[in-house]
Amino acid sequence: MENNDRELFCTTNVRTKEGVVSRLVNGGISYLEKWERIPFFKRKEYNGAKELCVIYVNANQYDRAADILDLYRQERSGPYRQQQYEGYENVPADEGTEGTDDAEDTEEGKEVNHG
Repeated sequence: MENNDRELFCTTNVRTKEGVVSRLVNGGISYLEKWERIPFFKRKEYNGAKELCVIYVNANQYDRAADILDLYRQERSGPYRQQQYEGYENVPADEGTEGTDDAEDTEEGKEVNHG
């Protein structure tokens, strides 16, 4: 990883990672994907996941990549999801996905304990 790379987000959900990476590639954004092992005693914080995927992008492309990530999250929330959670403040990032690890995604600036 180069010094000019910035963390875009991290997730334990493979489906989320693939969805965001696909959109980054379609948007012409280069990225670095790094998998980190989650220590046994911290896995409860990550809903039992064993690995955490961290996506980095070049600092010069960070704003465009963040816009793509925001758009992805809006697509994932959709009108049905917004209605379902109306009145709730902290809606889980990946609630309702099937066959995946359900853990929250985080952006840079939010506290994530990597190990």
